[in-house]
Amino acid sequence: YRLAAKATNDAIWDWNLATDRVEWNEAVKVLFGYTEQQVEPSGDWWMGNIHPDDRSRVEAAIHDVIGGSGDQWTAEYRFRRSDDTYADVFDRGHVFRNDKGEAVRMIGAMLDLTERKRAENALRELNETLESRVTERTAELVAAQDALRQAQKMEAVGQLTGGLAHDFNNLLTGIS
Repeated sequence: YRLAAKATNDAIWDWNLATDRVEWNEAVKVLFGYTEQQVEPSGDWWMGNIHPDDRSRVEAAIHDVIGGSGDQWTAEYRFRRSDDTYADVFDRGHVFRNDKGEAVRMIGAMLDLTERKRAENALRELNETLESRVTERTAELVAAQDALRQAQKMEAVGQLTGGLAHDFNNLLTGIS
C-alpha cells in the first residue's frame, strides 16, 4: 500500500472497516487542496465530502459491496475540494474479507476526472457548434444552387425568346 501510494497521483485510501479509520496518501491533499489538519481519518469525513446529490447513491453502493460477497467497488461522483468547489472523481476499491467472509478492510484509489470531463464537455460543445455551422452552410449552398438553377432557366427562356424574336423579325422583313 505505501509503495503504491507514493508511486501515483491518485488519492489512495486504506479503510479499516472495524475501526472506521481511513488512511490517505499525500495526493488527497494535493488533488483537493486539504491541509493535514483538515483531513480526518474516518469514513464519515470521506462521505461528508461527497456531493449531497451523489452521497446516498455512493453510500448504498459501497455498503452493498461491504455487506455482500463481492470484492470490487467503483463509482463516479463529485468530491468537495477545500475551496468548496467539487471535483469529478472516479473511485474504486477492493474489499478484503476474513475467514468468515466478513469485510474487514478496503483499499482504493480516487482519480480526479475534472479536467478530462471539462475537455469532453468543451469538445461536445465544439462538435455541436460545428454541426450547426455545417447545417447552416449546407442550407446556404442549397439556396445558392436553387438560385443558379433559376438563373439558368431564365437564361434559357431568354435565348428561346431572342431566337423567336429574330425569326419573327426575319419573317416581317420578308413581308415588308
